[in-house]
Amino acid sequence: MGYTRKSSGSITAQNTGIDAMDVTNALSISISGTWVATVYLQRKHDGTNWRDVTSYTANIEDTIEDPVGAQYRLFVKTGGFTSGTVECLLLADNAV
Repeated sequence: MGYTRKSSGSITAQNTGIDAMDVTNALSISISGTWVATVYLQRKHDGTNWRDVTSYTANIEDTIEDPVGAQYRLFVKTGGFTSGTVECLLLADNAV
């Protein structure tokens, strides 16, 4: 599996996240750092509304093998951040 797209960044406040990206195949998720927050993996099918897929409250390495073709991002909602820096990385295999 070769990852063809990448989105990464640091989250240090509520109501912020990393850039969204299109995903059509496998999605690799990495969340690290020293932080207290709830980080949501969200997807958008319709170009308008973000939907929560799952949430994380600790560092994690995860892979979603068969994501629904959509845009994905990691995001901390309003009221969901307490302290620290959340280091986020999404890698997508968009091979057809």
